[in-house]
Amino acid sequence: MSHTRAWKRFLDIRPEELALVQAHADALAGSADILAQRFYAFLLSHPETTAVFRDFDERHLRRLTEKQAEHYRRMLLSPMDGKRESELEHIGTVHHQWGVSPIWVVGAYRLYIEHLETQMDGLPDLPSADRRTLRQALIKRVLYDMTVQLAAYEKAQHAEENERMAVARVLLDTTSHMSSVGAPEEVFAQVCDRLIAASPSLHAVWFAVIPAGAMELVPAHVAGKKRLVPHRITLTEQDPLQQAIRSGRPVVVDPHAANAPGWCQGQSPAASVGIFPFGMGDEVRGVGVVYADQSDYFARIDLSPFGAFAHLGDLLMELKREAQSDPLTGLPNRKAFSEHLEPAISRSRRHDRLLVVGLLDLDDFKPVNDRYGHSVGDALLREVGQRLRAGLRANDLAARLGGDEFAFLLEDVQSLDALETAMQRIGTAVFTPFTLPDGTTIEVKGSVGVTVYPFDEGESDELLRHADQAMYVVKGEKSRRKRFWGCWRCHAATDMAGGPRFRLAEQAIAWFQPVLSLQKRRIVAVEALARIVENGQVLTPDQFLPLLGMEERRELSRIMLTQGLQLLERLDQEGFPLDLSFNVDPDFMVGHDCASCFTGTVTTSAIDPQRVTMELLETGDFLSFATAQQKLTDLKATGAKIALDDVGSAYSSLLRLKHLPIDEIKLDQGFIRDLPEAPENLAFVQSIRSLAQGLRVRLVVEGVETEDILDAMAALGVDLVQGYAIAQPMSAHSLVTWMRGWRPEPLPHPDLPRTLLGAYAAHVRRRPLMEYMMQQDSALVLSSALSDCPLVSYVQSRGWNDHPVIEGHRRFMEGMRRLLAENDTTPDQYLAAAEHELANLIREELAKESRQARSKQRERV
Repeated sequence: MSHTRAWKRFLDIRPEELALVQAHADALAGSADILAQRFYAFLLSHPETTAVFRDFDERHLRRLTEKQAEHYRRMLLSPMDGKRESELEHIGTVHHQWGVSPIWVVGAYRLYIEHLETQMDGLPDLPSADRRTLRQALIKRVLYDMTVQLAAYEKAQHAEENERMAVARVLLDTTSHMSSVGAPEEVFAQVCDRLIAASPSLHAVWFAVIPAGAMELVPAHVAGKKRLVPHRITLTEQDPLQQAIRSGRPVVVDPHAANAPGWCQGQSPAASVGIFPFGMGDEVRGVGVVYADQSDYFARIDLSPFGAFAHLGDLLMELKREAQSDPLTGLPNRKAFSEHLEPAISRSRRHDRLLVVGLLDLDDFKPVNDRYGHSVGDALLREVGQRLRAGLRANDLAARLGGDEFAFLLEDVQSLDALETAMQRIGTAVFTPFTLPDGTTIEVKGSVGVTVYPFDEGESDELLRHADQAMYVVKGEKSRRKRFWGCWRCHAATDMAGGPRFRLAEQAIAWFQPVLSLQKRRIVAVEALARIVENGQVLTPDQFLPLLGMEERRELSRIMLTQGLQLLERLDQEGFPLDLSFNVDPDFMVGHDCASCFTGTVTTSAIDPQRVTMELLETGDFLSFATAQQKLTDLKATGAKIALDDVGSAYSSLLRLKHLPIDEIKLDQGFIRDLPEAPENLAFVQSIRSLAQGLRVRLVVEGVETEDILDAMAALGVDLVQGYAIAQPMSAHSLVTWMRGWRPEPLPHPDLPRTLLGAYAAHVRRRPLMEYMMQQDSALVLSSALSDCPLVSYVQSRGWNDHPVIEGHRRFMEGMRRLLAENDTTPDQYLAAAEHELANLIREELAKESRQARSKQRERV
């Protein structure tokens, strides 16, 4: 409003003048349409103004003419207040955005004055004094309109220049401080953050670096409104992103256009999106993307400031290429290899393929330098690098880490057998004798260590370390080894002097542990557990499995199956028809035709394949691979049953259960053995039991080592159990003898727990039922809960009528009631606290019982 008063003051617009204009405004505005038509006819008669309207059709020009007539009327009829001033400022800003020259604005108002003069001639009854006053007032109104518009025009022009300078300053400041920044990605991230901070017109800025041939783009850093930017973009040939990257030229996209790409379509409040590609050469390119709030933003601000963004990107990518290249061989260096490894792990997981990380170190390279000189040594290293690269596929990576040490990545490896083939190819390529320029032949060998993801589920630095460990094992035995490479946890058993450490056909023996059905109250199966006898000692899997290679582990599985089938045949003769389970490593499935192996072994016996269960030892993300799932399907077709071992040791296995063709799950015994110290884990066991029921698969609980844990499993309703409380692992002969003497009594009953842990398990099992009953009649449940609950009944049967467990159970029931009360605001917190307190009371009482038992045992001794 203060601006309006200033205009009135400096233009000397007096109230009587305003009143006179108001009195004749209708007559003066009557021919507004004629003025508007004359106005656009005038503009279209000059080449420089015609250019502004070259993209306008007749309908659009007609609308502009109507708006011009309305503007003329409002100039005469509207009061000179803040609202009118805002309207004029908006018109001035729009004119600037359209590229309308201030001279054209002045010319337009010249037409207004001429038209008003003509209109005043149509007022014959107007006294001459009033005519003179009216003419002055109209001129002042025209000047007021024109001045406010031009002031807004100047303001918009100034803002536009400031915007352009702000963008340019961001690039200039970033460039001047590049010496203090590390990787190019850090520079790009700073540019994105600073652009958002510098300009309110920009809503989001992000960048991505795109390897050659990649058809998927992942924004590396997003500044501003992150919701506007997707986490991942699949590139298509028609996508403006792809077009910009391939052409190397900026592209501006209207996100509201019908053909806008999906990743930016309709992304309000963004009105235009600028795409600025960067990068030199074909190996790695990048792109910066800017979201602006005006459709003509990049036309007004100009692309040149953002073009500097692209030029900076070119420079940084070239510097990165130089910084990540080994100057001697031209291969990527250690830094580039490390940066490539993490995305390779992600691709391996996404594409259901194995990833091999390998390290190559030349053997006895120093004598080459000493004898032939460093120039020959350098030439040899260059040749090794070229050969290594030639021995890999197009999508693999070779790098030089320094000295005579090289590294490589093998992606999309389908099986461990394919790894064997790849290593043969590398060995043939690299270790062919070298011929010097003078004709001298040099034979240089090397040691290679590899590790395989996801069998090795470590992070990127761990994968490198494991490959390095495998390489040094091989290098340490170079004088006695039969092969130049070794695999971490795959070939450690290979004796470098001439073969495997163990003679499995002679030393491997199966021990068997019974599986008890609490419902049938009899032994229903045995698990074959591998043992190796060495120098009179029996070695357990934790002692020998890390020392077995792939072939040795495959052979061990065959031996366990064979000996297990022999035991079943003998048990059948004794009148004890049991099922068999045995462990299988994941690499047995990936690298071997395990279905044919299983069928070939079982058909030599009289045992139905459906009596045999193969227990799969899960490793990392192995089961998420489509290849592994197909192998499971092939195994099922043979008639065998499939069990997933150690369920619960990783959340991923739980998430995948519904997608796997399995018949049985075996709960990780880590949840069972510690139940007396962590009785709250009973709730997890109950959940797994419910999950198994929902999936219609068997549940076997391992680690049932004591009578109270066995009692708890019966109280939970678990059927199949395995552990020391039933029997320890034993030889085939001992098992037959044990089966002859085993009797099913006394076994725990699910409704009559005989230990405190069993009583608490019964309470855990009843909780969903109690909640349901309370929903029907909470008063009835509350009144009978203390007498009906197995936990309360057990405590009272021991004469502990005032025991803290009873009070803890009462508070738990009160929490249940509050959970169902409509007007209770904190039921979850109260119930959780009550459950936690009750579990602690059980834990304390179990610890007390354990101390008393140990004390009695010492007294007997």
